[in-house]
Amino acid sequence: MSASVAKDTFSPMTRRRTRRPQPTTDQRPPEVRLEALCRERNAERSRRTLVRIRGDLDSKPEPGPWIAAARTLSERLIISESSLYWDRRAAEIVVSFLRETGNNDLADVREQNPREFERRATQGHVDLWGEPDADENGDD
Repeated sequence: MSASVAKDTFSPMTRRRTRRPQPTTDQRPPEVRLEALCRERNAERSRRTLVRIRGDLDSKPEPGPWIAAARTLSERLIISESSLYWDRRAAEIVVSFLRETGNNDLADVREQNPREFERRATQGHVDLWGEPDADENGDD
């Protein structure tokens, strides 16, 4: 078998391009997304949904529609009034996320002393997460 025949035989495989899936962007209104989060029974899927919602809020910090959606769900008796603030499930999700990201000390504070955790959170990013590393600022 000549080298050109072997090359032609295998060339279709090398020409294939792998396609990357399109990133998922949830365009549903906040009320629908929160209701889906509340009704989700699969803990991992619920966590991913919450992470996407938080990501959207981080990229576009407008909590008004989300608060209105939570109030509507409360009026529809899907969530309780206390769910608008800080319930046990939300606390568990926060603690789990903190542990997954290597912030065990903060997770312990959240579990053992929620008021201290909230105090740190309201005082800002530096109190909660500490001073940024030099490489995060672009300094070497």
